[in-house]
Order: sequence, then C-alpha cells, then structure tokens
Amino acid sequence: GKASIYPDHFPSKWYTHSKSLRNRDYFVNELNKNELPVMDASSWFVDLNKNTNYPLFFFFLIHWTHYGEYVFMDSLSNYLNASGFKVPSLEIEKIEVKTTPVYPDDDIEQGMNLLLDIPNKPLAYPKIRFSMDKKRASAILIGDSYLYNMFVTKFYKRMFHKFWYYYYNEDRYAYNDFLNNELNQKIRTEDLKQTDC
Repeated sequence: GKASIYPDHFPSKWYTHSKSLRNRDYFVNELNKNELPVMDASSWFVDLNKNTNYPLFFFFLIHWTHYGEYVFMDSLSNYLNASGFKVPSLEIEKIEVKTTPVYPDDDIEQGMNLLLDIPNKPLAYPKIRFSMDKKRASAILIGDSYLYNMFVTKFYKRMFHKFWYYYYNEDRYAYNDFLNNELNQKIRTEDLKQTDC
C-alpha cells in the first residue's frame, strides 16, 4: 500500500521504521510454509514504481492506477500460463495519456471535498486486448479492495472462464451473479485459487 510506496511523505512523528511483522509478510510466509505458489507483487511494485514510464501508484488515489492494474494482470497472466494454467495473454493496443484522472484514479481527491484541485500529473490509460482462448481456467479470488477494482473493471471476467470473488472473505460475487455456495465447496473443485493481501 501507500505506506510502503511513499514512506518519505509521512510526517516523521507518525512514521515508524519498526520491523514488526506485517499482515502481508505473515500471509506470504504461511503460503510458502505450506508450499503454495506465490506471486508476490508487493515488493516488486515498490521498486518498479520508481522506474516505470507511468505511475503504478499515485498520491490522490487509494489503489493502483489503471496502468498499475494492467501491469499486475499482465504479470499474473504470464505467471499462471508458465505454471500450467490456461488464461489469456494481454497486449496493449495503445496508451492514452491524460492529465485529468479517470475515476477511480482520483478517488482520494474526490472524497476530500477540497476547494482547489490537487495538481495533476500525466497518467496512462492502456487499451488492452486479451488473446481469448476457448478453454480458460476458472478461479477463486479472495482479497481486498485492490482486487475489487479489477472486478469492477471486468479484468477477471475477461481473464477466467468462471470466477468467484470473496471480498475480504465476507461478501461473495460470482462471474455472473451473487454466489450462494460455501467457499470450501468451491475450493475443492476449481482450477486456481488466488489470494491478495
């Protein structure tokens, strides 16, 4: 999240350099301990955000930018295909650069009720083509609002044959409607399980 991307922007009295175990660290450790495959984008995104042509995070939004979502989904697609799961690959047809953010790239700013706009910087909005295959893996997704954004933008609908999304492991959404089945029934039958922390 923002604390790991922009630690230098925290007021010193509120920022701690404590090395205590974070939720994410604990979760990744437990997955590794149980020999479950992990694609850890967190530390990679921190480094990549310093050198990429377009921001993956930005000051006035809560989550990844539209471009950051593309980078994550493209990497996830490559990772899954290399791991033997059949999902579409992504290709950028064109990138439109805008100085006025497209929602939700300004969701923090919109909620602040400011008298003046926050100065904007160029953000990238890729138009993406999915190489669709008739046979695609199905997935169970368990995550927070980072995954929810990609549910809303229909990334997962285009990526997987069917998917079930557990928002904070509470609200459940299916690829086409609300899901009523229990999580443990689905886990036994679907191809792929993805968690986000």
